[in-house]
Amino acid sequence: MCSDQLEVLIRGQRAPIVGRVCMDMCMADATGLGAAPGDEVELFGEHLPVEGAAALAGTIQYELLCAVSPRVPREYLN
Repeated sequence: MCSDQLEVLIRGQRAPIVGRVCMDMCMADATGLGAAPGDEVELFGEHLPVEGAAALAGTIQYELLCAVSPRVPREYLN
C-alpha cells in the first residue's frame, strides 16, 4: 500500500504515517506536535477525506472503510 504517503491528524496537525500498516496498527511521526498518550487521532474526516487515501491506494473509499478493524473506536458526526 502507500502508507509512506498517508497522514493522520494529531491535535489538529498532520502527522505522516511511518513504516507499514500491519494488521490493525500503524505508527505516525508526532515529532514536535506535543502529542501525549490518549490523544485523539483522526484517520479519515473533514480534514482528511477518505477519498484521498483511496486514490493513493488505487482503490475505492468503501474498501478502506471496511478494512478498518472493529477494534478501532469510531465516532460518527453529521
